[in-house]
Amino acid sequence: MTEADRNALLSAVWRERARVYATSGHADAANQTVHELEELAAHTRDQIIENVYESAHGYALFAQGDMANAADELATDEHNPLVLRQLILTQEKLGNAHGAEVSRARLKYLRASTIEWYLVAKAGSDTAD
Repeated sequence: MTEADRNALLSAVWRERARVYATSGHADAANQTVHELEELAAHTRDQIIENVYESAHGYALFAQGDMANAADELATDEHNPLVLRQLILTQEKLGNAHGAEVSRARLKYLRASTIEWYLVAKAGSDTAD
């Protein structure tokens, strides 16, 4: 595995860690993880890792109630179903119904046999019950 591949995978793990911390009320841990991602992005200067950092930062901003900046950060990674779901929630909280609807349409086309899609689909079916 190349260093670039390792760094990309590590950044994805850290983003998920930040997501879980932010959504479970552990703001300090989420911010620490986002800081680690920021350092990795600065060190590698890799655009993929930069996008992962920004979406992780979006989770932390959402948890802090900064919806406008969270939406900007989350919009950098619209290829990850979990990030896109969070963007939809953020747009709804901002009252941006059109943006949320566009994001929902995009989410429909991200269906894949990945754990991220399963988690988004499972969350959708839980709220539909």
